[in-house]
Amino acid sequence: MGNLSGTTIGVVGIGGMGRPIIRRFLDHKVQIFAYHIRPAIRYEIARMGISLTASLSDLAAKMSGQPVFLFLDPTEMPEVMEGDDGLLKNLAAETLIVDMSTTSVTDTKHYAKLARARGGDWIDIPARGNDEEAIEGKLKLSAGGNQKNLSTVKPLLDLVSKDIKLEGDIGSGQSAALAPS
Repeated sequence: MGNLSGTTIGVVGIGGMGRPIIRRFLDHKVQIFAYHIRPAIRYEIARMGISLTASLSDLAAKMSGQPVFLFLDPTEMPEVMEGDDGLLKNLAAETLIVDMSTTSVTDTKHYAKLARARGGDWIDIPARGNDEEAIEGKLKLSAGGNQKNLSTVKPLLDLVSKDIKLEGDIGSGQSAALAPS
């Protein structure tokens, strides 16, 4: 896959698997705006050449109608999603949240419902694999959501995986990722 110049996404968090995925996006000229709740990680994000936003509300405003990828530790999810400056409180209509974190199925369905109530949408696509597989574009991705949302982000996902399956409704991607292999 070639240059994705002109593609703009938001990123919240960076997570272990997020680093190589984000690098692949950057290598293909994707413009990224990002935020992280931990100041030390904000510095790392800025060093990667990503445009850092001042807050989640700032990120949400910049990403109106664009996909926002989550690479979060499960302990960060409640504050990021529902905190005082949480993403869901500031979500613009038609923003697609792409959760690549490992999130419980119950939480995934809860956050998806809140995103839809704000006029946005949700797809869960937890990444399975290791850093080397991410760098080589060989992750296994299982999605929970709908085909329209998967099609929206597929050009980006093709950078990190040639094995992308839509498993079913919201939470199905998380269920597939959490199932023993």
